[in-house]
Amino acid sequence: MKKLKWILPIIVIIIFASCNSTQVISSYKDEKAVTKNYNKILVLGIFQAKERGLRQETETQLAERLKELGYNAITAMDEYGPKAFDKIEENQIVDKLKTSGFDAVITTALLDKNNDKTYNPGSSRLEPVGVYYNRFGR
Repeated sequence: MKKLKWILPIIVIIIFASCNSTQVISSYKDEKAVTKNYNKILVLGIFQAKERGLRQETETQLAERLKELGYNAITAMDEYGPKAFDKIEENQIVDKLKTSGFDAVITTALLDKNNDKTYNPGSSRLEPVGVYYNRFGR
C-alpha cells in the first residue's frame, strides 16, 4: 500500500509531462499599423475538411478568449456553417465577408509541424599547415 502512494503520483506526473503543447513559432506586426476599435470580429479557421472538429474547437476557443478581452467575436462555423467557403472562389469569400458587417477577420491555420524551415550553418575546421590525420606513420 505504501508503494502505491508513491507510484501513483509518479505516474500522474509522467502522464502530464508527456503531453504536447502548442506554441507560436513566428509572428509579424507591422510597425505602421494603426490601432482601431473593433465592434464585430470573425474568427475563421483554415483547415482541411477532414479536420472540421479541430477547426470548430480552434475557432471557438479563440472567440471565447477574445470575448474575455471584451471583443464581440463570432466563429465562422456559427455564422456561415462548416461548408460555406468550400466551393466558392477567394474573391467571392472576400465579398461575402465585406458585406457581413465585420470590422476584422482573424484567420488561423494548422501547419504541418514536421514542415519546419530551419537553417543549420555549416561547420569549418582549422588546422595548422602540415598537420594531417595519422601523421606519425602507419
